[in-house]
Amino acid sequence: MKKKIIGVLFGALVLTGLSACSGNPSTQASSNNESSVSSESTEQLAESSSSSSSSSESKTSDYDLFSLMIESAQSQIPSLKEQLGEQFGEITIEEGADHTVIYNYTFAQEQPFEIDAEAMKPTLVKALKPVFDGIVAVIPDVQIEINYMNPDDSVLATFNITQEDIDQLEDSSQE
Repeated sequence: MKKKIIGVLFGALVLTGLSACSGNPSTQASSNNESSVSSESTEQLAESSSSSSSSSESKTSDYDLFSLMIESAQSQIPSLKEQLGEQFGEITIEEGADHTVIYNYTFAQEQPFEIDAEAMKPTLVKALKPVFDGIVAVIPDVQIEINYMNPDDSVLATFNITQEDIDQLEDSSQE
């Protein structure tokens, strides 16, 4: 049962991560289903990114681009929920402080298990690296927060992924 739940969590994370409009075309080619979920978001990001790069780099344009990324990812939630079935009652994507993308997954039913966040984080970092790299190309200080919750809003696990986590992954793979 735990393996099935962790598999669902991992799958949900990967799909939602891709819908966060990384702007990295090679990432979207990894799966037909995943690319169909994020193609519209990527087109919006690419248009926004090219127009943003021609203008001066300012806090306002970074904020506008980041807000567009969040809005684009949010537009993919119905598609994502359809693909994941009834496992999650609610999925939200929010804009957090300091360019943090916040994913909230609320299970449809109370989960009778605990998530070992420390053990699961390296796998999530590895899965999110291509997405993170794509976003960092546009928003250099991006962070990703992932929350898994029960229907009563009790938190099962929270993951915070930063550039430091990605760098540690790269360092460990080179050894």
